[in-house]
Amino acid sequence: MIPNTVRQKLHPRKIQAFCVGIPKTGTTSVAGMFKQRYRANHEPEYTIMVDKMYQHYHHRLTDYKFCRFLKKHDKRVWLDINSSCFLGYRPDLLYRAFPNAKYILTVREPLSWLKSMFNSNIKYPASIRLFARWHEVFFEPHKFSYTRYEAILKEHNLYPLDSFLKYWVSANSSIKQAIPDNQLLILNTRQLKDSTHSLADFLTIDNDSINAQTTHQNKTEKKYDIVNMIDANFLQDRIYTLCDEWTRKLFN
Repeated sequence: MIPNTVRQKLHPRKIQAFCVGIPKTGTTSVAGMFKQRYRANHEPEYTIMVDKMYQHYHHRLTDYKFCRFLKKHDKRVWLDINSSCFLGYRPDLLYRAFPNAKYILTVREPLSWLKSMFNSNIKYPASIRLFARWHEVFFEPHKFSYTRYEAILKEHNLYPLDSFLKYWVSANSSIKQAIPDNQLLILNTRQLKDSTHSLADFLTIDNDSINAQTTHQNKTEKKYDIVNMIDANFLQDRIYTLCDEWTRKLFN
């Protein structure tokens, strides 16, 4: 194996950017858009990343040590584009570790995102240990209880609605607040295919080096209709109450 320092000299970075969108917002697609011309990957070392994130969440790892882990992880994977929802766990610490990098936030409106998350979480349940760990950190289901409108969620072993929606708000808002505007590009998941010019301008690279044909990867094959089994008024009320402010800020 080539030592990290040798590899870095032999293969200097062309750019350094992190795509930090939350799950099911197109982070797989973003990595794919760059793979032809750049060193890009989706969720590299994800088992290690989840473990360190879990340790930090439970105060078994200090901020300093978590930042040090992020730097070591970066040297090991040595990517131009590192696209991973796990990088958005603590964007303030990520930015502390990499204050000169560029950051891409992929965003998806709450209702569409819920549909995709429900499908994904049924396919990959929390009974799988790795998923249980990052679900605990992201969704904090222990803090929420089901209402009488959410029997269908409980039946399918999905978390209460507020655990998903509060995560949507806290994750997106913390990224927006932690990263300076001139280092952050916000992209609507629905418009990824048409975002090559925005990405090229933001990263100061050739537009032709980005492959828009790789968008919409990691689609969940089996679709469930869980959202339409929830009382529509209740669902709309929770989305509006919890997400409206940040929906307007992110999609204006």
